[in-house]
Amino acid sequence: MLFTSTAHGSGCSTAAAGFATSLANTFQSKVLLVDVNLRTPGIHKFFQTENTPGLFDIFLNRSARIEKNIKGNLYVVTCNKLLTDEIDGFFGSERFVEFLSKMRRNFDYVILDGPPVTSCPESLIIGARVDGVILMLVSGKTRRSVALKAKREIEGSGGNFLGLVLNKRKFYIPKWIYRRL
Repeated sequence: MLFTSTAHGSGCSTAAAGFATSLANTFQSKVLLVDVNLRTPGIHKFFQTENTPGLFDIFLNRSARIEKNIKGNLYVVTCNKLLTDEIDGFFGSERFVEFLSKMRRNFDYVILDGPPVTSCPESLIIGARVDGVILMLVSGKTRRSVALKAKREIEGSGGNFLGLVLNKRKFYIPKWIYRRL
């Protein structure tokens, strides 16, 4: 499953990490969380770990292993940055498809934290290779036309649009009023 958004800073990494942690802790599932956001990787910050070895170390060196067991059944592959010419075609390659297939066999769930779909074409490529895509929107900031365009792009590239998450919603009614309702 791929978590993506329409803009940077939408809370996509936090949502993906929270979802993966919930699956691992609540349902005792073996979960792999992979950071595929090349421009602004954030999963390593969420778990306060280093971003090496990362996805590209595993991809470029077949002997590299997934060893970052965060807690219980949650495993994390961070994303270390590479030069642009080194990543061209990475997600469209057969080796990436093989990597995903292998991870599907070894884990109950594979959660990918991706870059914004509107500004990074690799999200569309990855979205077509996973079972489903979840789109993150920022309440009060993401325009309807942008959200609809992102949904059309995901579906147009062959991705299975599962739904969306509305993030950063503000509550304008004070909490003491909510308690009385």
